[in-house]
Amino acid sequence: MLSCTERLKLQRSEEIVAMTETMARADLPRPPALPTLLAARTRPEPSPKSPKEKAAELEAIQEAQGRQPETRLTKERAITLQLELMAAYGTPAFQKELHEIGRRYGTSSKLRSELCKLVRRIQLDIIPRYGFDGSEEGVHSMLRSFKALEKDPDIEVNDVAIKELLSLEVPPMEMNEKNKLIARPVTKHRIMDLLRVQLIEFSKATFQADVEELKKCADYNSGRVFNPSRPMEQGFEDPDGYYHLEGRAELALLVQTRLLPQYGFAPSKAGVQDMIRHCAPFVRDPDVANLLDRVNEKLGMSPAACHRFRELVAQLS
Repeated sequence: MLSCTERLKLQRSEEIVAMTETMARADLPRPPALPTLLAARTRPEPSPKSPKEKAAELEAIQEAQGRQPETRLTKERAITLQLELMAAYGTPAFQKELHEIGRRYGTSSKLRSELCKLVRRIQLDIIPRYGFDGSEEGVHSMLRSFKALEKDPDIEVNDVAIKELLSLEVPPMEMNEKNKLIARPVTKHRIMDLLRVQLIEFSKATFQADVEELKKCADYNSGRVFNPSRPMEQGFEDPDGYYHLEGRAELALLVQTRLLPQYGFAPSKAGVQDMIRHCAPFVRDPDVANLLDRVNEKLGMSPAACHRFRELVAQLS
């Protein structure tokens, strides 16, 4: 006969056996094998998304949120926008307001905010024509679009020109009180201004069409093409990059006769030569060099011809 203690032990053993059998019948899931765990832990990270994929994802998010995808500028549209801004910033009325703000606020804390208001007024008037909203957010969207193009040399040169136009650096006295003649440019600031106004004028569609006509005629007269109305057939460009282009000086002079007197130069071929001599000391400066090349590109020169011309000008200093 079992004692009380022995009966309790036996009962406990039977309960444990019964519990074990119940768990076995329940077919509970087993923990994963070690290799499976290792495989899960060593699974490769997803490859990073390309900028194009990120942009597409951003557009999808914006559309899902009911927002319009950001406008993107092509290089051509970006340059056109820059030129339009440059033309607006270069007007006498804008420059007068700009320098009045500079004189009024000097180094005070209000200078930056007043300049921003002035510039925004121009930007908000122009950027809607390029697909941007006429608001502060539209301006930021425009700036983000230019960020993607900032390494382009043409965009970069225009950016330098715009910064020069918005500069509050005081130019040298333009009027000589003794003889009432406008002083010729003797600083980088004024040389950049002189080149910039020419770039704006030479970039106009009508002027560019005239330059293309001169190049077609040159190609035809040299025998590089047989039909001047179809210049891309059986032809090739001038091996000198149109360094010498008949009629170019006369075409440019039509514009320069209006601009040169504003900088103290005679409205003539002699005035153009004088202008070039005044540019010579500055052509080694990267900003001036880039702007001078842009001007000459608008006059039909190839990049190699622009470099050749710039090296020639540098020898005059």
